[in-house]
Parts: sequence; structure tokens; C-alpha cells
Amino acid sequence: MSKTSNGSAANGKARRLRSQKWFNDPDNPAMTALYLERYLNYGLTREELQSGKPIIGIAQTGNDLSPCNRHHLDLAKRVREGISAAGGLAMEFPV
Repeated sequence: MSKTSNGSAANGKARRLRSQKWFNDPDNPAMTALYLERYLNYGLTREELQSGKPIIGIAQTGNDLSPCNRHHLDLAKRVREGISAAGGLAMEFPV
């Protein structure tokens, strides 16, 4: 199946996101429950996780102990706001 430049299939159907399998997989309800329970602990809702919105990871090195990378915390916050404004769910992870 060929894809267009925006990631949708050439036949006009939207591509199923990997995160949809994590949070809404009727073939494996036990794993769906595991993923949902894990991320509900981070303040996300079931509706958000099962909405079909893309989950975008933000790799960042900022922390409170290293002044040279401290500005990355503010930058990651702005990136997170942009992802939310564009209709995605942002998740930060340290590198």
C-alpha cells in the first residue's frame, strides 16, 4: 500500500496509528487495559487515549540540576503546547 506525503494511504483511508493498537485493541483487551491503566496514572483520560489522536514523543534533556540544559524545559513546554494545538497528545521522555 503506497502512502501519500501526509501519511494517509493512497486509497484515501487514514492510516491506523500505532497508539490506537495500544489503547483500543479489541483483539487483546488485556494489553489495552494495561496500557490504559498505566497512562491514566499520568492524568490522561480514557477518552483522550482512545480518541485516535496521534501521540507525539518529545525527547528532551532538560532538568533542574543541569543549568546548561535548563532552557530545554521551557522549550519542551512550548513544543507540547504546539502539539496540543495541532490536535495531538504530547509525551515527554528524557534522553
